[in-house]
Amino acid sequence: MPATVQELAEKVMAARQRAWDKSDPTTAAVVAGTLGAGDEQAIRRVVAEAGYVGDAADEMAERVKARLVGKMEAMADDLPAAASS
Repeated sequence: MPATVQELAEKVMAARQRAWDKSDPTTAAVVAGTLGAGDEQAIRRVVAEAGYVGDAADEMAERVKARLVGKMEAMADDLPAAASS
């Protein structure tokens, strides 16, 4: 069974955690909506290791990138949750 976007995103997060601990990528990811060059390379590597090639690899890499940026945006969200009525 092929790996899911979520599984690949988690692998990239684990691979990049040490680098992210040294410099917080959240601000850049949230403001620019993109990741750094090292992050892009890690995404490509993880996607290739999962067996994706060609156009499928490009598409999956974009999906994983979007998932990671979304996760960083969510982590940076410091607004309180709206109270339900």
